[in-house]
Amino acid sequence: MPDYPTPDFLHSEPKWQAIIPDSRKWFFFNDGTRVNSLWELRLALATVSDQVLGEMMGQGFNHIATWVRDVVGDTCLSNLLAKAENRWDMIVDLERHMIRTLALPSYLAIRWLEQANHP
Repeated sequence: MPDYPTPDFLHSEPKWQAIIPDSRKWFFFNDGTRVNSLWELRLALATVSDQVLGEMMGQGFNHIATWVRDVVGDTCLSNLLAKAENRWDMIVDLERHMIRTLALPSYLAIRWLEQANHP
């Protein structure tokens, strides 16, 4: 199993369930797709075009990871997303991060967190 960073603090509510109410802090893709939560980010990553995604992340920059760090306030997830090389890596990192915040039995969590075969 990969070595994941330890979350820097515990939350009473998992951050992926939280919605950012201030529309000035939402993340906007260049095609107009808006994101106001980590769940919406996960959905957007699966649907935006490669061109639009490429404008948000590339060699030496990742605006999505920066938004997660600065607005959502989750440095652990931000560090994972910053290392991602493509959309599927980001989706897997997001989903694994969501699962780690749930109270699942260990046998189920281990199965869900195993290395994924993605396209």
